This record gives sequence, structure tokens and C-alpha cells, in this order.
Amino acid sequence: MTATTSPSVAPSQKETIAFLAYWREQVSARDGLLRRGDVDALALRRILPNIWMYQRLDDGDYLCRLAGEAINRRWHGSIARRKLSEYCETSEYAVIRSRFDVVTARGLLAFGATRVHDGGWVVERIYGPLLDDDGRPRIILGCSAAIPWEAIQGSSGEALLIERMDFFDPISLAFATSEPAAT
Repeated sequence: MTATTSPSVAPSQKETIAFLAYWREQVSARDGLLRRGDVDALALRRILPNIWMYQRLDDGDYLCRLAGEAINRRWHGSIARRKLSEYCETSEYAVIRSRFDVVTARGLLAFGATRVHDGGWVVERIYGPLLDDDGRPRIILGCSAAIPWEAIQGSSGEALLIERMDFFDPISLAFATSEPAAT
């Protein structure tokens, strides 16, 4: 009988690796989740083009509070101060919102890589909850790194393409759950 292993938080891109290092350092120093005001942009300066932040609104939608240059390029324009529902296609919105809901409702860290709709890219993402002023995990801080499909196609990098998000305890990084793989 073959033992199965739980997924792990194992980013492969320099931006997502740096984000995970920052995350681990910050939650360790605070012995718990970060508040929005705890985020140090100076400490993230090397990866700011790949950083994004959303806030969960009372209507269940998410408002983009921050989007780095690399993020805006992938969306073909600025998404800051826009609701997720305003710029995502309906099916894409449903998937992203359900992932964000897991992060905010359960306070979990998300990690995964998916092929984007235009097919030319794989995007590795890692994001986790930040506490709002009321101490609720209603803000999401994340990092995304786009990898050209040709760079991984036919290589060992294809293992990167998991087409789902895995969720982890944001402090211990212990595996919590996965969403179903895309079909």
C-alpha cells in the first residue's frame, strides 16, 4: 500500500517564495495572524509588483484595495478600487470568490497554481487572511507570479500545475483542505 502525502506550501517562483518567507516571519513574530496595519510595504518592496489585497464587503463581494503592476498587467488595466465582480467573468468570479470565502471564513492560507484562461500562462498564487480593525479575517493579502506555459510545458515543472487551491493553517502551515481539482 502506498502512503499518500498531504499537499504542502511549496512555492516555486521567487516572488511567492519571498511572500511565504515574509508571512512566516510575521506570524511567528506576532504569534498569530497579522492585522492589515501590520503589513510592512518596505519589507515587501522587492515583490510589490506581484502583491495584491482584497477586502470582503458586507454583500459578499471583494474589493481590491491594492494591486501591483504585474497584477494589473495580467488584468489588462488597474483593478484597484474595483469589486471582483466588476472585472471577472461570471465563472471565474465564482471560483475566485469561493476560494476567498474559504480564506476569510476559516482564516486559512491558500496556495496553488492554475493555468489562466488564455492558456499562455500558469499563475502561482499564495494568499492569506489579515484581520480587520474588528479582529475578523476579512482582508486577504496575496502574491501571484505568472509563468509562461512554454517554460514548464514538457518539463518537471508540469507538476506545478495543480489546477486547484490547497488551504493551510496560516500559522503552522499544516494542511487543512483542498478544493476539488478542476475538470
